[in-house]
Amino acid sequence: MFLPIDQSLQELGRERVEWIRSRMNLLAGVCSAFEESKPFAGRTIGVSFHIEPKTVVLLETLAAGRARIVGASNYGWAQDDMVAMLRAQGVEIFGPATLLTTSTCATSTMSFGAVPTSCSRS
Repeated sequence: MFLPIDQSLQELGRERVEWIRSRMNLLAGVCSAFEESKPFAGRTIGVSFHIEPKTVVLLETLAAGRARIVGASNYGWAQDDMVAMLRAQGVEIFGPATLLTTSTCATSTMSFGAVPTSCSRS
């Protein structure tokens, strides 16, 4: 169902997310608090929005709270390097960059997910 993760896209994504993450101090503090308190343990959060660097940091923050993140990109707004970055962290993100049809993305969002354990700062 998924295309393989392109390692060069994953590296590009990592660099872009690191830059954005360094400018999102409020979410960094929330992420640290969520790692300790785990407020979303046992809960699933479904998302459907642009998959770009800022939303990756938001999803990492929610995942740090032990949320099961399941998502689909808005049609045409999945940045391939961001999808690769999230998938490498174990987040199930569906979108035109990973699946062939929008209807498959919606169906997959209802069926799959993963539970990353912390915010990646490296």
